[in-house]
Amino acid sequence: MIRKNCLIIASIASLLTFCITPDNHLNDNRVFNIDVENCRTLIDLKLSDLIDSCWLIPLETTKESVLAEYIRYIHVANDYIVIDNNEGMFLFTKNGQFINKLIVGRGPDDLSISHSFFYYDKEDLIFINNRYTNENKLLCFDVKSQTFRPPINKCLTNQWDDFIIYQDSLIMASPSLLNPDPNPYAFFVQNFEGNFISGVNSTRMFRTNKKEELLQRMLFYSGDQNIHVKYVFDDTLFTLKGNQLSPYLILQFEEAQDFAPNMTPEIGDTRGSFEKN
Repeated sequence: MIRKNCLIIASIASLLTFCITPDNHLNDNRVFNIDVENCRTLIDLKLSDLIDSCWLIPLETTKESVLAEYIRYIHVANDYIVIDNNEGMFLFTKNGQFINKLIVGRGPDDLSISHSFFYYDKEDLIFINNRYTNENKLLCFDVKSQTFRPPINKCLTNQWDDFIIYQDSLIMASPSLLNPDPNPYAFFVQNFEGNFISGVNSTRMFRTNKKEELLQRMLFYSGDQNIHVKYVFDDTLFTLKGNQLSPYLILQFEEAQDFAPNMTPEIGDTRGSFEKN
């Protein structure tokens, strides 16, 4: 039995709810402190308070485009919809028509079972980071022509955990958290030619299950006018301007966290996380 794929797309109005006193004179230099443990504020919200408009887009159902239940990531571009799962990357038009599927496999342009991607909306390019095949290069897929462009060499060839396209001509990336990589960077910047541009040194450590202490790396959060970053095992969200990190959002817990937290959560641990979009 083939089930019909559907996708609900909502344009979310800008909304940020904090357990702090409202202030109508916020600016970019303000640091938001959120007391998570003692937050008692209840806000009654209607769906209309969050959503400007809503569309129901039925995705075309073919033998090649039926989606499994587990969906890893959905990206909605201006003209395309990309759905990523364990089988590969499904490409649809903005109206739900199936275009193509990039499969998980062992070929030179196939996706690794463990991969990540960044959709560059300005040129409708998908940059793909394969962790187990072609790990020293980024694949670049042109959605409009449905062809692969020449891959981009990585300036630091060990595995990457996270990456984004930065200022239209640069790639910002973070080394793998679990790989004992000797480089000192929380994240670094390279160009499309594979040349290293700059890096920001990591100042945080974490302890593995084997009691090894490794450098923490950073995750990227883009979507508005600023790029925000955070250490993987830390609760502060920073604003990135140039190579300068400024605290933007700080989650406060009653118990201070260890400077080198364990990779696996233990009883009593308190950690925060943020949505990518």
